[in-house]
Amino acid sequence: MAGCSVNYSAAMRKLSVAIVYVTTILSLSSTSSKNMADALSFRTSELGSDNFGGDILEFVSRIYVPYGPDLLNRISADKQPWEGYGYGMGATTHWAYDHVNGFIYSQSDAGEYITVIDYKKLPGEVSKYSLDLTDYRSKILDIAICPEQGYLFLSMTDIDKILIYQTVKRGGRKVPKLIREIDAGTSPGALKLSNDCSTLAVANRNEGLSIVTEGALHLVTNFGTDSPTIKTVFLNTFDELELIDNAVHMPLTKRALQFHNKVDELELEELLANWNPAIALDPEYIAFNEDGSEVYLNLQDNSALVRIDVASGEAKRIDGYGLKSFTDGPGVDIVDDGKCNLYTNPCLYLVRAPDAIASVEIDGVNYVLTADEGSSYNLRDYAEKREADQVFAGNSSGIPGLTFSSDLFTIGDAASGCQANFNSACDKNDQPWCQKGFEISIGSSAVDYSNPENPVMDKIVGFGGRGMSIFRVPGSVKDPIEFVWDSGSEFELNTCKKSWDWAHNSLQNEEFSPLDGPAFILGDEKLQDAITARNDALDDGCEYPDLSTGACAMGYTIDERAHADGMAVEAVVVGVACDRLVTIACGANNAMCFLYDITDIESPILRKTFNLSPVSIDKNPENAYADQTMGDIGPETILFVDADKSPTGKTSIMFGGAISGTISFYEFVCETDFRDSSSTRPSGPLEALAASFVAWGLFYALL
Repeated sequence: MAGCSVNYSAAMRKLSVAIVYVTTILSLSSTSSKNMADALSFRTSELGSDNFGGDILEFVSRIYVPYGPDLLNRISADKQPWEGYGYGMGATTHWAYDHVNGFIYSQSDAGEYITVIDYKKLPGEVSKYSLDLTDYRSKILDIAICPEQGYLFLSMTDIDKILIYQTVKRGGRKVPKLIREIDAGTSPGALKLSNDCSTLAVANRNEGLSIVTEGALHLVTNFGTDSPTIKTVFLNTFDELELIDNAVHMPLTKRALQFHNKVDELELEELLANWNPAIALDPEYIAFNEDGSEVYLNLQDNSALVRIDVASGEAKRIDGYGLKSFTDGPGVDIVDDGKCNLYTNPCLYLVRAPDAIASVEIDGVNYVLTADEGSSYNLRDYAEKREADQVFAGNSSGIPGLTFSSDLFTIGDAASGCQANFNSACDKNDQPWCQKGFEISIGSSAVDYSNPENPVMDKIVGFGGRGMSIFRVPGSVKDPIEFVWDSGSEFELNTCKKSWDWAHNSLQNEEFSPLDGPAFILGDEKLQDAITARNDALDDGCEYPDLSTGACAMGYTIDERAHADGMAVEAVVVGVACDRLVTIACGANNAMCFLYDITDIESPILRKTFNLSPVSIDKNPENAYADQTMGDIGPETILFVDADKSPTGKTSIMFGGAISGTISFYEFVCETDFRDSSSTRPSGPLEALAASFVAWGLFYALL
């Protein structure tokens, strides 16, 4: 062109910048599509700047799910849709979402029922295609799904079977069809699928010697064929002392059993003669790494992680998560005084004992996130958990033969050492604070049983880390997992704030059910007694300003779980939202949730604290359930939903309340949402934006 000169080098540099930016945007599109996977993989370069908008999460809808057919009125399960509703029935204990066909499958604790919910449009609708499995006479413990392949998996723990069904097809066959039954060891429990749905991992519940002889986990492949391949993973080759050296919390060891069998007269000589450390290991929750080559098996009662090689089916190593120290710092609320006060003690620790775990790979490095709920171990008449005043009994040991380190307790002096705040006589010994009902462990993290004739307690170890933690998983199984970060006291410090103090260590569970509800009428004598007490204002119930009485609202139970497991954080999930890597962890007891930006995974930032049932501040379960204002109590299952798999077309998250019997849908609020992808819109706003940048880049380069 006359009168025009072009600097081609500069033009190409400018065009390169435009192309790099477009590539980054497109990579974010592919990244966000991974949210439905259980194990995620990211490059930090793929994630953008903070794009959170408004209140970050926005409630959209909620569905109340039946626990099954109406058992109170003896309505046949053949009459569908089911209409058995009620608080405290465990209607949504676990559930799975089929984004391909738009259905939710919800597992009930009330019986052998799977409720199928049409979730194509919110808030969802109970379908006529639910599964009545009462003929199996087996409790269903977990549920998993492969949406693309059309497989639904159920663990039937009492008959040692995994059932595989064909999922409901929209416009085709409606009722899930049984494909096959698989034997996957004794008492199958938790289920987890690899990202490509090629491998099903089945955790086997600890039933004593069976975990030694029949395995702790099973890996199932080729389950779409008539001859599935099953590998049994054993944990019976690990040395007890080696486990303790690896910071594994052993609630019972052979030497501990020798001591307690004699002192507590347990009559467990046969078990002692056949002892293997695996008897005290507790398979609970499973996660895969991103490529499916490794399984992470969480041992809740042991506060430990097993690394399992999928190819060989071998457990390569077991590492403990370590204790959480409250010897200094902000402290922890362990005193159930109805107030929000945090305490420290020179001997005070908590065993994390996580329930759920989640995995994520960032820049080629694997991480495991834990929801540090708390749990204790029982074996026949042996109980690991004791109340503090049962151990520190005035001037003496409450367990004959148990001794103490000098800084913990001097026998003969109830006010001596670290135990003074926990002693049965602490309220008489002029202590600044007293919690003699604090639940503590007599396992290996607290007691040295090297000499079974003279065990020594040197720590006060409670249950439940009251937060979440992150660990780095090295590439080599020769190396132990590495602690990266935990939430410290942040969960409790935030529930101490005025906005949420009504939920601080508060409690709502099935015991708060109404006296005329199905949980009471269909419950056993123990549950009925507990519900009766909770509804009696002269016992554990409440009287309200209008002079009515009944079970307490959550806001009337402040600090009730301080002495035990606090908020009992039981669920944790990871996903991408608003161009950031985020995690959400929620408490079982009080429905409090915490959203962190973990894009820099070694320095997470708390971005939002919220409660899933805000109406519970002053409305009890009977009334809140009746007028359907109750939120999700007991959120055991949480699921990130990517935009292209969401019924609303936006990146979302779903919470299921196991106790409330609800499933709620929330959308993420972002400043700009052009980075949400949708496979159903190949020419959507992301592609249009990319094309726009290319065009402007070319024009800019030519200029």
